[in-house]
This record gives sequence, C-alpha cells and structure tokens, in this order.
Amino acid sequence: MLRIGQALKLPSKPVFRKGLAPLFLAVGLLVASQPARAQEERTAPADRELRRLTLEQLRNGQYYLPQLGDQETPIRFHRGQGSITFGAGATERVHAGLVGDLVAFGDLDGDNVADAAVVVFIDPGGSGTFIHLLAMHDREGAPVQAGRVFLGDRVRVERLIIRGGHIFVTMIAHGPGEPMCCPATRTHRAFTLRGRRLAPIQVLGHCSSTAGPSEDDPAGRAAHE
Repeated sequence: MLRIGQALKLPSKPVFRKGLAPLFLAVGLLVASQPARAQEERTAPADRELRRLTLEQLRNGQYYLPQLGDQETPIRFHRGQGSITFGAGATERVHAGLVGDLVAFGDLDGDNVADAAVVVFIDPGGSGTFIHLLAMHDREGAPVQAGRVFLGDRVRVERLIIRGGHIFVTMIAHGPGEPMCCPATRTHRAFTLRGRRLAPIQVLGHCSSTAGPSEDDPAGRAAHE
C-alpha cells in the first residue's frame, strides 16, 4: 500500500510474460522478410531456374536466318541490328534485327538453366517485313540458336512468355480478308522445341478486334497435341 506522497516506482525494463518474447521476435523477422521475398518473386524466371543469359548478349549475338536463298545464313547483330550486303559491288542489302526488347527467359530443355526466346525481323528491301521467333539455348553462359519459326509478314508481336518448357506468343496477325498492310486479329500461339525446329503445339484462340489488351493468359491454357 502506498502512503500519501510516496512515488510509484516503475520497472526500468519492459516486462514480458514468459514465452511472448520469442513470438514477437518471430513476427518481426517474418514482416521484415516480405519485401525481399516479393522482389525475388518479381525478378525470378517463371520456373525459378538459373538465369545467366542477358539482353545485352542477345542484342550482340549470332543468328542464322533465311536470307539470300539460304535457310541458315549467319549474321552477327550489333546492338540488336545486323545486315548483309550482296549483289554487284555489294550495293544491295538485307537488314535484320531484334524487334524491340521482345525477349523472354525460361528453361526450354529441362536443365534448370534459363534459355531465351527472341523476335527477329528481316527486311529484304521490298514491301514485306518478315517476323521470326527464335529459341536460344544457354550454352556455358552464351546464347546459341536452337530453333526458329516464321510468324508472318508484318505481324506485330505483343507478348512473349516461356513457361513449362514452351514459348507463348500473343500477336496481331492477318485474319480473313485483312490486307497485308494492316493485320488486325489478335492471335495466341504456342511452340515447343523439337530437334532443331520450333513446332506449334496448339492455337490457343483468337479474337477479331485489337481494341484493348487481351485479358487471357495463353500460357495458363496450354495443352500438348
């Protein structure tokens, strides 16, 4: 019992019930770890494989493209662009390059190392611009072309994903009656590596309007043939 005028003495250290301190410590560690975990999930490849290839390597890689009548014409890109000169006096030129930064990373051959997929254009100098999808293996940390497929003339690729060993493409392609200059049909396509070629595994669907982005995730609806 306190007497009148006697001060109440408070403990100099916080008092915790027995067993609560470890609980508070665990909660604190859990909360602190959330931002780092969220950042890791945003930057990790889809299948959480080791990633060694870089966009810079792909922008300066060597590619084998169908040019000058040869299906495997080698061409070295520099900063995402390359060209081959030919003809009398080497006055004619075929130009090629990466389409923007349309690159996807993910394991394509089951070795838990991230490979890559890129979209390449070929401009032979006429009215057409031919778009190809290329698969690139990681070989000792360097990109090596593994397969290629022709997507179309003047098509516009919007999205590129690697998931579950497959490559998924969303693009604006030509629908029935649409002129070559003006494709307007959003199309989903999926490919898998078979030997040295990219083979289609399923046409996942299309819609006739390009108004607004597609809400579908074609990678989530893939199926083998």
